[in-house]
Amino acid sequence: MRSITKVVYVVDELLDKQAFEKAFAIASSHQAELTILDVIPELKISAGVAQDLGGKTLLQEGIAAARHDAIKNALASLSVNTAYTVKILTGRRYLEVIRTVLAEGHNLVVKLAEEPAWLGRFVSSDDMHLLRKCPCPVWLIQGGAATTTTGKVLAAIDFDPELSGQEQQALNEKILSFASSVALFEMAELHILHAWDSPIAGFASLWSDDPDEAEKQALDGEYRVRRDMIGQCEHWLRRKLGEEDFAYLNPHTRLLHGSPEEHIPAYAESIAADVVVMGTVGRTGVPGLIIGNTAEDVLQQLRCSVVAVKPDGFISPVTV
Repeated sequence: MRSITKVVYVVDELLDKQAFEKAFAIASSHQAELTILDVIPELKISAGVAQDLGGKTLLQEGIAAARHDAIKNALASLSVNTAYTVKILTGRRYLEVIRTVLAEGHNLVVKLAEEPAWLGRFVSSDDMHLLRKCPCPVWLIQGGAATTTTGKVLAAIDFDPELSGQEQQALNEKILSFASSVALFEMAELHILHAWDSPIAGFASLWSDDPDEAEKQALDGEYRVRRDMIGQCEHWLRRKLGEEDFAYLNPHTRLLHGSPEEHIPAYAESIAADVVVMGTVGRTGVPGLIIGNTAEDVLQQLRCSVVAVKPDGFISPVTV
């Protein structure tokens, strides 16, 4: 099972060695093609100054060549056996990354997550653009966790009422497929988590003579529905992997009552997860909410690496 075949690694400004090693490890373990991509901003300089220095085009080419040499020098100090291609583009980083994915058919973007000190958040504005608009999965490596691993992958599945049953099942299958592929190729533990809440339970007591019993029944009913749903996901994964691989992974499944915003980050921390694989529910009719509110709230709290998977039918607003 190979869900990762073409990887593009977006280099950071400082050419972080651990992030390079992680990108090569991902590509190597999945036997995937690796493209190392750097995007330099377009040079903003007055025409007169540019003319004195030989012209804007020549200056831009010189910057690109210097950056290419810097990347090659950084890679020369690493022990890597995976073949790779270095590409230098000019423009807005997230736009050029997405255009490269669309043009060349990459199925995974790997990038060191930015963490601006003045925001105190895991996901920066540029990263959020990628998470919202990139059509393929985006793997953001948390700083400091690039090479420190515990061998644990967490698949966070959901049952969003705004998606049809078929759409939700398809998204959960993509999450499980990606997470199990990573767990198998990296010989890691696979954990499956679904955190659920029941808003109706709080209202059930309003029209009942026995409020406590009404709330209990509502919660019990919702729990059974969620238990059956997660059972269907496990059954699908067993069929996809086959008995041998499924038995090897032996997924640890947890069904927790409460908000995903609280439980997913807390559970990831409790098991010391290396990476959380989760879906981004596409509300493409609402500008700026393509990723979904719950996913954004979870992402801002995670302190490990994360892979964001898009639902089927997602169309990026970015074009080649």
